[in-house]
Amino acid sequence: MTSINFIKLKNVESFLTSVDEEIDNKYIKNFIYTQIQSQNMALDNHSKIHYTYISKINSYQISIINTKKKNILLEPFVLDVLYAKQKNYTLDLYLCEDFFAFYEHGNLIFFKELNTKSDRNDIIKYVNQTFHIKLDNIIDVDKKTLEEYKKEYDHRIDELQKYKYISKYNSNSATYYLIYLAFVIFAFVFYFFNIFTQNNVEISKDIKNIKLEQVKHDYLNLLEKYEDNQKLTPSLITLFNVLDKNEIKLISLKVVEDKGSIKIKSENKDILLDFLDFYDEDSIINNMQFIKEENCYELYATIKLYK
Repeated sequence: MTSINFIKLKNVESFLTSVDEEIDNKYIKNFIYTQIQSQNMALDNHSKIHYTYISKINSYQISIINTKKKNILLEPFVLDVLYAKQKNYTLDLYLCEDFFAFYEHGNLIFFKELNTKSDRNDIIKYVNQTFHIKLDNIIDVDKKTLEEYKKEYDHRIDELQKYKYISKYNSNSATYYLIYLAFVIFAFVFYFFNIFTQNNVEISKDIKNIKLEQVKHDYLNLLEKYEDNQKLTPSLITLFNVLDKNEIKLISLKVVEDKGSIKIKSENKDILLDFLDFYDEDSIINNMQFIKEENCYELYATIKLYK
């Protein structure tokens, strides 16, 4: 039997991020990567990511484990062994030497690393207030007891819940991107001559309040600022084609070096998320909101235009 490698929280980077609702599985990887980028955290070839949706506070707890080890388990999850035979329908807080873990009805909801100065009463107050609950049980777990739980976990692994991790490199998005890029390159060759030779550019009738001459002037000035125009130009054409194809309204676009800060609108939220999925982990969601008056979603994001 393969032994479990229990990972201490001192070797884990973990944070909470709030959401309006649980993210659809179709977009969850993109969302997780985006949140990690927003925290300025780095992933490498061995990084493993664990995430949990906490419905009580509409948040995700995201944890990054940088280890070459296989068959791993974050240390707080060892307490699952206490619920292997029977789930208790109680709210339980476990206070260990290096961390605390909050369980609801036999499921680990939240965990956090502790330092030597952590006060017991402060932890209890924090959990009660954060999750708007009143704890039923507060259990102290010393180092020796925790080691016994680990041994029991190893022996009863087949009875316990399995946990999966994602990594930076297990997504098929890159493959889809390359296929799409091949199509874009073909389209770019077709459109390139027209874009730079026509004085009048035909635009969709649905796009309003755009001063075409000013846009053209700003675009030409933009090109003059970049030595690497051969990368920037096709990337912008790709962007405009994607927006047009999906009927996404462009509100604003600001380009700084190889990145673009973009504000877009659509009546369909999934279309906006698909747009970010096209740019994969190179995109960062800065803000998304529903505009009731216009019955549409507005997304403000940062995308990497080229590499």
